[in-house]
Amino acid sequence: MQCSECRDLYRFFEIATDRYQEARSSPFFQISTSVAARKHLNMLRTLSDLLEHQEGCLKAKSAIRESLPQFFADKSTTHHPN
Repeated sequence: MQCSECRDLYRFFEIATDRYQEARSSPFFQISTSVAARKHLNMLRTLSDLLEHQEGCLKAKSAIRESLPQFFADKSTTHHPN
């Protein structure tokens, strides 16, 4: 169970992720990556806000990171050669 602030922050993160993916798939992205880069930074900021809140949120302690999108979970299990 998540508190209302967790839900709001997660919703903002989802919106930012959608906007970033939209910018990446836009034909304009082929010309200028700066729009997508700004959207990417915004997405990372909203993720940071969500994770920071969840670290101190009593309701989220047991479920921290479970609600992250699958592509972040997949990236965290990828092994990179050193």
